[in-house]
Amino acid sequence: MNLRQTRQTLSQDANRSAPHLRPTSVLPVREKGSIVQQVHEEEIEPYNLYHHLGPLAEFTRSVDWPGHRWAPVGLSRPNLPVSLNVYGLATDDRALVWMHDPLAFRIEAGKAVRGPRQQSASCNILGLADGPYEIEWFDTLAGVVLRRDSGSVNHLDHFGYGLELRPPDFWGDVAARIIRRGGRS
Repeated sequence: MNLRQTRQTLSQDANRSAPHLRPTSVLPVREKGSIVQQVHEEEIEPYNLYHHLGPLAEFTRSVDWPGHRWAPVGLSRPNLPVSLNVYGLATDDRALVWMHDPLAFRIEAGKAVRGPRQQSASCNILGLADGPYEIEWFDTLAGVVLRRDSGSVNHLDHFGYGLELRPPDFWGDVAARIIRRGGRS
């Protein structure tokens, strides 16, 4: 077999604080009319930083992306805590939401410090039609469902209009898959 392998080397930046990948050229090889590229996973990412993509793939696996008109979610009040970042996409009958705590990990005096867990976070998201909803909380590191909740949207509610989300305790980030009851999955 005449396969050439792609090699990527690990280098460090000028102050030697963070490893980076420095790709070398990719050498495609013709074998029986098709291009074959043999790459060894441990050589591409020796620290396996891509393992975070597995839970994301699991979270979005059943999403019908072209079947809906997705738009960014809105917020009807400040998040609690206010440092919490909330991102998401919604349609009339469903939403995908990611809550990220930027204080979960930081560098202090040159050392990594783990922040506190979020134990009573909350937010109200806009963009969903009135009705009852099922909320599935998803651990973004382990790729498992943490909890299932229910909630409802009623546009006649003046304070807190939208769907109130109260995630389970989490560190770093958590995701929610929200689907109207009785709707398509």
